[in-house]
Amino acid sequence: MPTRHRKKSYSIDEKRKLLAMFEATATSHRKFCAEHGIPRSTWIDWQKRRTELATTRRNAKRPTLGGQGAKAIFPFKYELLAFMKDVRREEHILTSMHMVTFMKRNHGEWLASYRTGKRDAYKSLWITP
Repeated sequence: MPTRHRKKSYSIDEKRKLLAMFEATATSHRKFCAEHGIPRSTWIDWQKRRTELATTRRNAKRPTLGGQGAKAIFPFKYELLAFMKDVRREEHILTSMHMVTFMKRNHGEWLASYRTGKRDAYKSLWITP
């Protein structure tokens, strides 16, 4: 059975050095990737993000530029979180119905705009032959 190759992770500093090394040499992308063992798709991604990699103030030992996390779909996430903590602090049970009621009461316009274009949840449960 063949051994598995472990993916190499490059820090921001290593990426910067390799990009600078490529600029200093007059070799092609393919040849440079082959010489340094960098997958071509990885190299292309670095080329696209060259300016971001050069100008970031993030710690150079980190492998990514950050910002990959999940984005909240609603703009009032901190208000909702504060509401949830308040309910729990008062030792009440927090249910999804409480959160929906909070949204209806405080952010009704946003909820209405969010629901446009969505299927009716009750009707989506019906089995159609």
